[in-house]
Amino acid sequence: MGKVYAYGDASNTATRVFLSEFSKQFNTFFGVRHKIETLKYFDYQCPYSGESIDGSNYIEDHIIPFNKGDCGLHLYGNVLLVTAEANKAKHSKPLAEI
Repeated sequence: MGKVYAYGDASNTATRVFLSEFSKQFNTFFGVRHKIETLKYFDYQCPYSGESIDGSNYIEDHIIPFNKGDCGLHLYGNVLLVTAEANKAKHSKPLAEI
């Protein structure tokens, strides 16, 4: 038997799919060009920790969370490229608390 998902998991997944598809309707959907611009803007450093970031050692973090509670979109301006360690330390804290 496969993994059993709780109602909240299914609901959050459905919301993330909706937000992703909704985000694609804008010309500012966070794509490769936006990743490069974001890396350049932050001088190839993690905005949370200041550690160097190259094209492979980052993850995407949504400033307004990409979930059913906050409804952040996957758009340029709402996505930061950060190190996994810094993102884990940030957890679910708002940007102002980092």
